[in-house]
Amino acid sequence: MKRTFFISLGFFLVFFSYFSFTGLYLPNDGGPDFSLSRFAADFYHVENRMAIIPDDEDKMVFSRFGNSRVLRPPLGYFLAGQMAKLPILKEFKRKYSYRLTVAMLASLTLVFIFLSLKTYFNNLWFASFGALSIAVMPQFSFYASYFSDDMIAIFAASMLAYSMVLVFKRGLNLKRQLLFAFAAGVCVVSKKTAWVFLVPAIVFYFIFMLEYSLDYFKSRKFYLSLGLM
Repeated sequence: MKRTFFISLGFFLVFFSYFSFTGLYLPNDGGPDFSLSRFAADFYHVENRMAIIPDDEDKMVFSRFGNSRVLRPPLGYFLAGQMAKLPILKEFKRKYSYRLTVAMLASLTLVFIFLSLKTYFNNLWFASFGALSIAVMPQFSFYASYFSDDMIAIFAASMLAYSMVLVFKRGLNLKRQLLFAFAAGVCVVSKKTAWVFLVPAIVFYFIFMLEYSLDYFKSRKFYLSLGLM
């Protein structure tokens, strides 16, 4: 358990440092839809709330397709906007602090990938190799270094996958059901791309519940947990 914790912490610290470095030194205004993503985070940074239509229409920036990042699921932009207020990040330009938020979530994604593989295969070397092979992919480094909501979706999916692996390998209890519920909630508010994972995850959950224990499925404890979820 201690080795798993320290390796997870190592993955987070090493790659957070790496992605923070690349985020600070890559071109300032680069990355996918940079201006639209930055505006959405700016809105949450200043307003501290979600946009209301049509009241905030004059404050919104629309793409050539007629949509606005402010109207997307809010987690990535809200989190970036709020983290930019931290005293430790106020020394950075706001656009760089947004990238540091994505770097943090990318590093946490690697931790969830490592923990998922470790839980499933019970092998630290295999789990480390799997997480490392994702970390060094150019595509992953690209999304981890720029500010966009794509990494938010990947982060949410990795958390949901980890909760499913825990249920599959170690069975059900209240703690794991709440983790599953929290991960599903993160998927809902992260990006619509992550919604693809929700339906199979929920189907998996109830199928596994039925397979796991019919008595538990009928118990009050199950419905209490379900209500909390």
